[in-house]
Amino acid sequence: MTVTARQSHLQDKHFIRFNLAFNSAAVTATQLSMGSALPANAVVTNISVNTQTAFNGATGTVDVGSAGAPAALISGSSIQAVASTNAVPATLGGILSSTVDTELFVRYNFTGTPSAGAATIIVEYAPNI
Repeated sequence: MTVTARQSHLQDKHFIRFNLAFNSAAVTATQLSMGSALPANAVVTNISVNTQTAFNGATGTVDVGSAGAPAALISGSSIQAVASTNAVPATLGGILSSTVDTELFVRYNFTGTPSAGAATIIVEYAPNI
């Protein structure tokens, strides 16, 4: 599936939202496409991980990045408790690519067998308009 970058003509913050459930991936460390891409030269300014229902496996974290760098933006954000966390991208200064649009992925890491859990991941970014 080809995804396109989301970019309006306005100089506004842009967002990509992804809903993750305990059964979104059958195997740990599976990368799930967020269904959208960052435009070239976009700067990620914040990532929110909002856990509405705690994930009940032995451990549960998420990473956000690209296909080739799955933890490029955030790494190991816990989703085991109902909480809302914000993270400024740890690496790359929030820029994944200066030349091409970059599809975003969430990597769901868990141990045990989760039977409950729901979270929303929101990527906030500024396009290069």
